[in-house]
Parts: sequence; C-alpha cells; structure tokens
Amino acid sequence: MAGGRDFDTGALAHPAVAALGTVRSGVGELAAANLWSMPDAELLDLRTEQERLLAQLQAAVLTTTREIDSRGAATATGASSTAAWLRGVLHLHPGAAKAEVGLAADLERELVATGAALAAGAITREHASAIRHGLSRLPAAVTADTRRRAEAFLLQQARSFDPDGLHKLSRHLMLRLDPDQGETLEQEELAQHERQQFTLVRQPDGTGVPRGQLSAESTALIQTALDAVAGPRPACDGTPDPRTPAQRRADGLTDLVRMAMGAPDMPEHGGEPVTLLVTAPRAALRRRPDAPGRLDDTTDPAGDENARFDDGTPLSPESARRLGCDAWLVAAIVGTGPEVLDIGRMARTVPRGIRRALVARDGGCAFPGCGRPARWCQAHHIWHWEDGGPTALWNLVLLCGHHHRVIHHHGWSVWIDDDTGRPVFRPPRWIDPGQTPRPAWRPPTLPEHLPLLT
Repeated sequence: MAGGRDFDTGALAHPAVAALGTVRSGVGELAAANLWSMPDAELLDLRTEQERLLAQLQAAVLTTTREIDSRGAATATGASSTAAWLRGVLHLHPGAAKAEVGLAADLERELVATGAALAAGAITREHASAIRHGLSRLPAAVTADTRRRAEAFLLQQARSFDPDGLHKLSRHLMLRLDPDQGETLEQEELAQHERQQFTLVRQPDGTGVPRGQLSAESTALIQTALDAVAGPRPACDGTPDPRTPAQRRADGLTDLVRMAMGAPDMPEHGGEPVTLLVTAPRAALRRRPDAPGRLDDTTDPAGDENARFDDGTPLSPESARRLGCDAWLVAAIVGTGPEVLDIGRMARTVPRGIRRALVARDGGCAFPGCGRPARWCQAHHIWHWEDGGPTALWNLVLLCGHHHRVIHHHGWSVWIDDDTGRPVFRPPRWIDPGQTPRPAWRPPTLPEHLPLLT
C-alpha cells in the first residue's frame, strides 16, 4: 500500500504490531483452507464468525484512527488533517475519510454503547454509522438520558434490520422525540425535489443511458410501479424467465411508458396525441416467406431499404413490424423516392370497440402461461398489417411487451382456432422439436353452472 512500511513483528515489537502479525498470519491460513470439505452448517457458521471478526477489526481500525487524530500524528507529517492523511496515503474517498474520523471520535465521546457493540462484533460499522447519523439529528433540547435510551433502542433494532432499515427507523425516532422536526423533514424533501434531475443520454447506436438523481418520493413511486410490471414471467411449462432482474426492470420501464402514452389524460405533443414515428419503405417490411432474408421482387435496390426512427436511427424490419402493431405508433410507408405513400396509425390502430372485444376474449396477455393485465398489452396483428392484414378481431391477439418481442423475434407463431375462436401458439423447434400447439392463457373464471352449496 502506498505510504506503508514493513513492521517488525518480532519479540520486541509493540503488542499491537505483534497482534497484527498474528491476524495477518491467520488470514493467510484462512485463505488457504479447503472450504469444500466443510459441512454446510459449519460453512455457514464460518461466514457468520467472519462477519463478527470483521466488525471487531473495524472497531480496532477506528480506535487507531481516533488515536492518530487525538495526538495529531497525521498533521505532524505535514498533512492538513487526519482525514487528509487518510485520503492521501490510504486513498480513501474524501467522504469516507471524513466519516471515519467523525465516527471514531463519537464512539468514544457520545456513543460508548455503540462502540462497545461494534468491538464485540454485535453490529457492523455501517450499523454504527447509521446510529450516529440518526442521533446527530436530534435537537439539543433532548436530554442525555433520552439520547442514551434512543441509542439503546437502535442498537436493539440493529439485530433485526440492515443499516438502511436502521436509517429509516432513526428518522421515525427523530420525529417521535421531536415532532417539530417534521418541518425540517419537509424542507429536506423540498430540497430533494429541487435537486432531482433526469437525462437520457442518446448513444450513437440509438441506445440510451439514463443519468440523474430522484427524490425519495419519486424513487418510491417509480420503484412501486416497476415492481408491479417487472416480475418474472415463466413459460407455461415452468421454464424460468431468462431475463435478469435488471433486464426485467428495463422492459418494465418501457411498458410503463407505453401505458402512459395510451392513457386518456396523456397531454398532446405538437397538437397531436403522443406518437412514435417509424419511417420505412414497403420493401423493408415485406419479406418473401419462402426465402427468409430476401426482399421481394418489388424491391428497388437503389431505394432506401431501412426502417428508421424519426432521428434517423435504423431498426430491423421485424422490429418495425412489431412496432407497427403498437396502438401509439405512426408508421410512415415511403416509396423508393422521397414521397410518402401512406401514413397510418395517426389514431389508435385498434378502434375502441374492437379493443374491448379483444380484452373480453383474451383477458390479458394470451401467451401461454403469462396473463399480464390487458392494460399492459398491445394488440398484435397475426397477419401483419404491413402485409395487408386487417384490423379485425380474428386477426388480433393481446400480448404484453415482452411476449410481443418473443412472437416477432424468437420463432413463435400464433393463429385463431376456428372452433374455439381463441388464439393458439406454436413454439419454435429449438424449444419443442414437435412444435406441439399450445393454447392461450385463459383468465380464471367460475363455471357457468355452480352446484348448490349445502
């Protein structure tokens, strides 16, 4: 480590230095141990004891920092403060260095019980920091006895809560002990709102990187909405959702935007309903079914064959087809020259009456095993609208955003059964070599005739 030096851990070394050598030797032996041979119960106990030992070592670190600061050992070397020495020599983050010096001092002066709990390995250093932060917010009028009882309460709760939960408890405790602090909390919330910002940085390939900071209220609202739409969606045969939690949240955010764009109170943009513009030549949307990947015979090689968003970002033909099913899309179909041949989807693709019939029939996402609510779903054209497929109930199926992408990009097919009038799905061969048709998800309903209950 920069600025460090080798210690003499021999017989004449200071007891603290000798103890450090013993700890270092023990850590080396622990790292070399064959943990694979330990029974599960002992392995779990080992991890528990490691956490306790780590807390005790953190207490020893804070004791050393407190001694350095109290005697001015760091400033004697030319550093402006102990925190500056921690930053310059040990490369701690400035905030972490300042917090370490403050916590070390408070554990000796004001938070003696917290310091003892940390030294015993009963709490973590993060718990100690949470207790310090919470008690520091109490007004000066709170008596020393009340502070001690508040510290004891938080130490007891640290057995059940992580540091984040302890922070929340300390805020509740602050309001209980000093109701006037509600005004201070309100000012903090207003300051959070003034500091919040959000930017979606557009990358050259059309992707976006979100950056910003949200208030606690905005964070809670968004997190609650995302939790509702970002849950895993296993297949009907129980196959787990292959998406990671982060991928599900990204898809969920997109679903939330789609729902907002379809809401009746969504404000207009430029005098029109908010729409997504995709421009594409017909040739880019029509593929010969007998020759995947080849354009049909009407293609003009000199024409613009790429579908694109209004900022020029290109997208694949299949993505353009999928977006063409969206009820809030303007699809501009252009010819081989600059003229626009057809503008569709200026209003909702599926009229309200057909949408209601579709919801009544499918109930939600019809993909086998899904059933996401209808308000989260888009109307998918089975016979693609760009290929002449009509907007009719027999040519539509409700799909959530995730399964809409599955249908368009992963080889699934769907049709309406003539006998039942309901969707039927066929998986690709890589999922089911026999491609056995799978019925659509059905909402749970009671039978039409219930036996009398006696």
